[in-house]
Amino acid sequence: MVLYESSSFEKPIQESPYYVDLNQTLCVQVSLHTSDPSLVLFLDTCTASPTSDFASPTYDLINSGCSQDETCQVYPLFGHYGRFQFNAFKFLRHLSSVYLKCKMLICDSNDETSRCNQGCVSRRKRDISSYKWKTDSVIGPIRLKRDRTANGNSGLPPQTHAAETPNQSFSHLHLFSFMVLAVNVIIVAAAMVRHFVNQRMDHRYQKLEVY
Repeated sequence: MVLYESSSFEKPIQESPYYVDLNQTLCVQVSLHTSDPSLVLFLDTCTASPTSDFASPTYDLINSGCSQDETCQVYPLFGHYGRFQFNAFKFLRHLSSVYLKCKMLICDSNDETSRCNQGCVSRRKRDISSYKWKTDSVIGPIRLKRDRTANGNSGLPPQTHAAETPNQSFSHLHLFSFMVLAVNVIIVAAAMVRHFVNQRMDHRYQKLEVY
């Protein structure tokens, strides 16, 4: 399962996490790597979640082959590929990350009664429709570009921090110099007071001497 830049499904997204704009349309393609032309891939269920373990809360994009979101468009059966697209704004407006998990069914393309050929089924019948295999695939996380800028994930520190560092060091040096000067003034003042007090005490003792 891979994200693509557009609905042409020509350029896959290689980066992870994948950063998107708030109203960007996400295009997803699931591929079945086989040379067997008699197999077809069907997207049964696709779910979005803020965590990779898909604990609650979760949100269904596709359920039983049916789109569950007004922005989600499921493409028709296309051999070894399953495709859909959706808008990420509903999730990323309130969540910092989004993961996608899809359950796929693999059927015999010649079986007209298979679950794959039934397509969207709003209410599943009690009998289990035929399929050959089923598997899950997960991709993510998907995040907002503004979060990358805010977190400084570009690999370079923000310019404001670089400009503030020399000023802060200069201010700290001034503060330290002022503190040293203040301590020296206090020491000198204390020495002068002590010397003055000693002189007064010596003068008083001289008056009490009897010759």
